[in-house]
Amino acid sequence: MSESGILTSLFEKRFHPGKNPPENWYRGIGTDTATGIDVTPDNALQANTVFACVRVLSESVASLPFILYERDGKAKKRATNKGLYSVLHDIANPKMTSFEYREFSMACLTLRGNAISEIEWTGNGEIKSLTPINPKYIYEIKVVNGKLYYFILMPGKIENQVVSQDHIIHIPGFSTRGNWGLSPIQEARQSIGLALATEEFGARFFGNGASPGGVLQHPGQLNDPAYERMKKGWNETHQGLSNSHRIAILEEGTTYQQVGISPEDAQFLETRKFQANEIAKIFRVPPHMVGDLEHATFSNIEQQSLEFVIHSLRPWLVRWEQRVFKDLLQPSERKKYFAEFLVDGLLRGDIKSRYEAYSVGRQSGFLSANDVREKENMNPIDGGDEYLTPLNMIPVGEEGGARQIDGQTEKRYQIPFETRSAKSARARRRLMLNQVKVYRDVFSRMLKRQTKQIINGSKKHFTQRSFSDFYNWLDEYLEQLQPDMVEEMSAAAELYAEEIASAAAEEVELEDVDKDWIQRFIQRYLRAFASRDVEKVRAKVEKIVDEARQNGTDPVEALETDFQEWNEERVDSLASDEAVRTNGAVSVQTYVMAGYAFLVWRNYGKSCPYCKSLDGKRVGINEWFLKAGEDFQPEGAETPINPNRNVKHPPAHGGCDCLISAGV
Repeated sequence: MSESGILTSLFEKRFHPGKNPPENWYRGIGTDTATGIDVTPDNALQANTVFACVRVLSESVASLPFILYERDGKAKKRATNKGLYSVLHDIANPKMTSFEYREFSMACLTLRGNAISEIEWTGNGEIKSLTPINPKYIYEIKVVNGKLYYFILMPGKIENQVVSQDHIIHIPGFSTRGNWGLSPIQEARQSIGLALATEEFGARFFGNGASPGGVLQHPGQLNDPAYERMKKGWNETHQGLSNSHRIAILEEGTTYQQVGISPEDAQFLETRKFQANEIAKIFRVPPHMVGDLEHATFSNIEQQSLEFVIHSLRPWLVRWEQRVFKDLLQPSERKKYFAEFLVDGLLRGDIKSRYEAYSVGRQSGFLSANDVREKENMNPIDGGDEYLTPLNMIPVGEEGGARQIDGQTEKRYQIPFETRSAKSARARRRLMLNQVKVYRDVFSRMLKRQTKQIINGSKKHFTQRSFSDFYNWLDEYLEQLQPDMVEEMSAAAELYAEEIASAAAEEVELEDVDKDWIQRFIQRYLRAFASRDVEKVRAKVEKIVDEARQNGTDPVEALETDFQEWNEERVDSLASDEAVRTNGAVSVQTYVMAGYAFLVWRNYGKSCPYCKSLDGKRVGINEWFLKAGEDFQPEGAETPINPNRNVKHPPAHGGCDCLISAGV
């Protein structure tokens, strides 16, 4: 059979141009099923699992950024200068956004097995728009002189439209018959028909008062008027939900005998559940994404979601990408341009897993700070394009690396300590400056949520002017807040601590840093921080409320202004102080593990009198740079600082960004 014959034979309801099409030919492919229900792509959506699967796939593909790239040597960049970029990413045609266009096209693919769009070209060969065509309006495809032509007839139109393949992008789904995709609805019509049948059965069952069918038996013979009167009276009294469970009064020896079977005997619910899973299999959609959580757990739900991206979405995305490459790019453009979906957002794990992966990338030198920030949808920072090189990764034979002696590998550490110390300090300072920005994002979210919850709590408990109830509630809230703060900060803090420990270990030639120790240390550190911080919050709230009571003003309004302003103002100071404090604490512990006996204060940041005075100060590993409760006022300082606890490492005061180094 010729190619033309193969293509045209795919259409059961086809006709030739110039002839009138059969009535309602565009109604859609439909085939009777064993249930007696005619299943078509249109009425299949009445099965809620079909509707859910089609919607999940369509909205998922439509919501992913679809980017046209331009190759730039070994790199790639977004081809925003091409008209096709905007069509794929923003506006597909004058009436549809890119999201709406791809959502409609995916619905056609999942229901009818094909997505077809008409291409509008500009005079200079650029794509101007893509307008989707429902495949049910394609009644014939012909091959003329080696080129495909699509014959289209829309409802209400008298003449058909013929469009060549140069003006068509056709994305076929799974197929065993060449260029025309199989309709999942037609191929799985028996399963979908059974699902529709159970829906109809349930509707009729409850419509009849949720009671099975039966017969009324009369001992005598009824004439026609009596028969009609009995049937009408019974239906009016007992049929329908509003009449269910009403008492039946039977006259003249009439008896009722049930002849139907109960839904339990018919396994109605089991059938509905089974068919829902069968339909989900057809579309390869995980059951939990269509509302079936029977086999979903906290431990496997993330993995199932990743499998949905890899095994369900990816084949569709590849179809789209390759058809765009084939149909929307000129042969001369294909070496330079290509289209690709961004699926990184769907493949992202939990925050701890992501940060651990970023840590490997940063420490291995193939990710910069701005690379990581881009993946986290954060703005780039100055100096964030720098790639780090681990200090122990030096070419073989170079100073400080490894060399071969008599066939043996000898480790040499010949880099002077001062050089290693300075290099470590620079690395830890870069990490600290980056961490300030990370902590700023974390604290901003935490304090906004904290402010909102405390204000809402005050509104609830101050309605009756119950101050004692409010303080009781506040204590309970702050007690629960501490573990929440630890959990929210853990991932970012542990990653940061590992990076600091690695840089400090290079300084003191420590071979390996125990990550389990770091996690335990950071958890203790964060619990101590959370405990201190909630005490500050409690004191601040109590002060604001007491002042409002003394002034006779509304404490809720005072919290809405003063407490909110206080929390907003301290985001930056918290981020800076905790980044510096974590840096110092982890460095000191690393030096202790390496067996170093002294610490040295390094003023790499602000040149304030306090930090300048401490710069270069050397103390024992178990001693303090500043003691709690003692005034410290060096030359040039206008006022003394009086730390409330012993200072073993920076910060010495608010805003201090000094570092600590090992002393020899």
